[in-house]
Amino acid sequence: MAIEAIPGWVNALKNGLYVNDPITAYEKVPVLYRAVNLRADALSSVPYKLVRNGAVVEWPFKTSLPMLIRETERSLLVTGAAYWLKLYRGRVLVGFQYLNPQTMRVHVNGPVNPVDPYTALRFEQRIDGRLFATWGIDDIVYFREPSLSTDILPGLAPASVALTDSQVSFYIQRFTSAFFEHGAQPITIMSMPVDMAENEFKRFSLDYLNKFTGWVNAFRTLFVRGGDVKAQTITPPIKDLLLPELNERVTNAIGGTFGVPRTMLEASAANYATANSDRAGFWRETVIPRVAIIEQIVNEQVLYPLGYELVFTPEALDVMQADEAARAQSLVLLTQAGIPLPSAMRILGYDEIDNLLTSEIIDNPSDNPGVTDPEAPTSEDKPNLISTTIEDEPAEATNPPALLSLAAVDLMKWEQRAVRRFKTGEHTRKFTSTHIPAPILGMISAKIADATSADDIKRTFAAYKAAMPVRSTERRLFNKLVEIMADAGDKWAKSLLNDDIETINFSELIKPPMVSELTNIANLRLDTLGEQTSISIPDDQRNAAVNGWLESYYPQFARDVDKTTNDTLAKVIQLFRSTPGMTIADVKQTLTPAFGEQRAAAIAITELTRAQTQATTSYKAYMDSMGVKSEEVWNTDADELVCQICAPFDNKTRDVWGGEYPDGSPAHPNCRCDITLRLVR
Repeated sequence: MAIEAIPGWVNALKNGLYVNDPITAYEKVPVLYRAVNLRADALSSVPYKLVRNGAVVEWPFKTSLPMLIRETERSLLVTGAAYWLKLYRGRVLVGFQYLNPQTMRVHVNGPVNPVDPYTALRFEQRIDGRLFATWGIDDIVYFREPSLSTDILPGLAPASVALTDSQVSFYIQRFTSAFFEHGAQPITIMSMPVDMAENEFKRFSLDYLNKFTGWVNAFRTLFVRGGDVKAQTITPPIKDLLLPELNERVTNAIGGTFGVPRTMLEASAANYATANSDRAGFWRETVIPRVAIIEQIVNEQVLYPLGYELVFTPEALDVMQADEAARAQSLVLLTQAGIPLPSAMRILGYDEIDNLLTSEIIDNPSDNPGVTDPEAPTSEDKPNLISTTIEDEPAEATNPPALLSLAAVDLMKWEQRAVRRFKTGEHTRKFTSTHIPAPILGMISAKIADATSADDIKRTFAAYKAAMPVRSTERRLFNKLVEIMADAGDKWAKSLLNDDIETINFSELIKPPMVSELTNIANLRLDTLGEQTSISIPDDQRNAAVNGWLESYYPQFARDVDKTTNDTLAKVIQLFRSTPGMTIADVKQTLTPAFGEQRAAAIAITELTRAQTQATTSYKAYMDSMGVKSEEVWNTDADELVCQICAPFDNKTRDVWGGEYPDGSPAHPNCRCDITLRLVR
């Protein structure tokens, strides 16, 4: 005969509440509640401006915008939709009333217009089961989460996605609470002697249950006579139920669903540095993209027709200012530690660095004796093609002063701010920098002050970026060419003055670095294509393709480059013999077209582009042999300014440009256009 000692917490669990919907989960699960409120409070705290006719004006409605944003985000996260009722005085819009989403129902009323599908919606509000009001889209500002199930009805709420994890979290709390509230005792089987009288059995069992149920009796001691009473526990010890591990898993899952780091959900989840990093990431990756969506909906459904524009300015937040300052300081520390600036900027997540990293080149070699950065790229940079000609601004674009690398970082920030401020009527605000030279600050400020569009501002900044052509992928070849050409020019100038003119085999002088760097860039392109398609070209075919192309191409290149060099030398000889009193400095100056940095840059840019294109062509041939079909596409979309020669070919296949340029890019000197592959299904 046995009796089961079932603790009170078991019955409490059976009779307790359940979490069956997102609303209940929000009300009962602390982690979900905190995640939703963190998102809502964060969005409502983002600064904003209201612009009308280019001027910043005050919010004209009586309803607080931060309050509306807070409630809107809360509704979206829990129910998948949010609603503002437009309030009018006569025919004048004076404010908005936030509507409780639990009282709202959305129906499709009639056929849906694909151009403006929301016009088919009817919004009903029911309170206590009674229909309170019905509205159309003209009366409602309608927000919805995206969904794959519907295009216009309320969408998929993050709280619905996290519902299962919320249930686990809730039941962990219920189990723990009921367990301790009702005695903190496991389920136990008490074995009694088989010959115990029935009345004695009942008396003992009732006495046991009375004395040991309830938390106040949890630790009492029972004394019994006899040795045949045995207790057997069948519930696992609470320490073996992995409750902390389960709680951590559901916390991470709920935080991941809402884009809220665990360090913000649990104060003890990480150290101070990690918490700060996570908090900055929360603003960058969750709040800022989200606030842009809210901004678009409010503008399109309410403000644009009234002549207003809402512009959120998250960059003004203290957390974003501190993050930007810390990142700038980290950039300084990394570069001081010897890490090349391109690598340091990539480590810190700066965007569009290839457009802004510059070789410090100016026209006078004595002011800037060569580029001293010995670092070479270890992987192929993304092609980023910027023309060196600015339409309507040829004088400034051809030769602005060179910018130092830290100035390029400031230039990037200035351009982003100038474009953003132009849209709010504040693009003339002064920009200060200790790295950009004062003349350039003045010229750019004057240009953007007269700008009539954001494109005008971009063209102004592009003029300075485009005028410095040598980039990280081209720098090593450029450096080697500059050294060889400077030495060759010095020797030839001296031989001319001594009337013992030396013969210069220019193509042979530059052949070692040319072959080395063209081979390197071609192999890097093949590696990149192999990684992108997961189809690696075998080493023997790779070597045959790269070496075979170089062996056939370099003689032609040598003839062309030697002819250009010899033509220049012939003109210098003629000028020297017809101009009495020329010094060695004069001769060197006239040799600039053949031995100057501009020619070195042109050769590096043009021939590295050619090597990449030929590698792409070879890889396409290999894929064709493997039965994988692809087509070659002329790509200029990395350019901010595309030259007139290449612009018609952008994103076009070989059947458009192949007749005129059968070998693909480069189409002209200094061309950086890229031939990419597109798989054909």
